[in-house]
Amino acid sequence: MKNYHFSLEKVLEYRWGLEREAQQELAESERKLFHEQKRLEFLHKEYGKTQLALKDKGEEILNLEELIMLSSYLYYLDRKIEEQEEIVLDSEVKVAQDQEKVKAAMQQRKTLERLKEKDYQDYLAEVNTEEGKKIDEMGLRMFLQQANSS
Repeated sequence: MKNYHFSLEKVLEYRWGLEREAQQELAESERKLFHEQKRLEFLHKEYGKTQLALKDKGEEILNLEELIMLSSYLYYLDRKIEEQEEIVLDSEVKVAQDQEKVKAAMQQRKTLERLKEKDYQDYLAEVNTEEGKKIDEMGLRMFLQQANSS
């Protein structure tokens, strides 16, 4: 009997490739999200430090120029925080989309793997049936030879 060969092996390999590609995209999206979250965290800390500096300076006599500079910087940081929150939100959406792509790619690959396993089980059953027929035929020949010799 010939060796086992799954007729859709190339398709299965292709699906493996798609899954690996989706996983790489997900890893890149997660890395970007982490980076953007760290940037947002930095902006929040910077905002807090600037507020604290403004409060501390408020207890001292401030000149108008320092007050305007700190207020402007707070306004700038506030805008940057809003922008960064939007970027983080977009990154979170991208991660969720990439997770769905990985999930779909895995399902498609697993479907083909189940089909391959079923196909292999069918192949083994066919091999066993053929071997059983050969054994039966050999047994019948031996029986006939013994019957003819007696």
